[in-house]
Amino acid sequence: MVDFVYEMFVEQVQKHGLENAVARWEATGTHVDRLDELQKRYDDNLRKITDGGPAIVGTGDKEPWYQGPLDSDPAWNSLVGELRRIGRGDQIPSLNASSSKVVAETPNPATAPGGARGLVVGFVQSGKTTNFTAVAAKLADLDYRAVIVLSGIHNALRRQTQERLNEQLVSLNPERWFTATTLDEDFWHNGSPAPHLTTPNKTMLIVAKKNARVLDRLLKWLKQDSASKALQEA
Repeated sequence: MVDFVYEMFVEQVQKHGLENAVARWEATGTHVDRLDELQKRYDDNLRKITDGGPAIVGTGDKEPWYQGPLDSDPAWNSLVGELRRIGRGDQIPSLNASSSKVVAETPNPATAPGGARGLVVGFVQSGKTTNFTAVAAKLADLDYRAVIVLSGIHNALRRQTQERLNEQLVSLNPERWFTATTLDEDFWHNGSPAPHLTTPNKTMLIVAKKNARVLDRLLKWLKQDSASKALQEA
């Protein structure tokens, strides 16, 4: 059963930060009797994310903010349903833990404008695609406006990656995604990216080949003044 009160509390914390969210919650006078319980549950979930998942070397200077996916998160829960449908439900607990730990190292898009860089290393055929698909789903649920996946150097591998993401992300919630690449077309856009970066609850997905010309075109597109302004105002 979904605890809608807790989910509302988490959404407020992710949007305004814990201190401001608590102040707003107290000001409304709604469910104030549960405030201590909600904060404890949130802190416990933050701790689970920090303690679980793969080993990560972080900067140590970031305030914890991601407590894991909510029952109402469409992209992640749709992916969970798809994995169960294809007989991979046993992978969900470890996938949830590892992807949540990666997401927890990213900036909170609502309260922490700025950038972060990271490197995830994995062996060939070790499940990297499933893992970054899970990360992309959770980022979309948090209203990140763009997910860019750099695939291999060959068209066949880029197409394969696009196909997987289409199946496990886009087709399950088509109204929440804008795909700037297709199965047959690598990145090619010439217009302004701003309209695709300013729509709430919609994430742009790009699957680009590691090719100098493609990446140069993508970089120039994203570096347009309109794109920077759109991201700042989003």
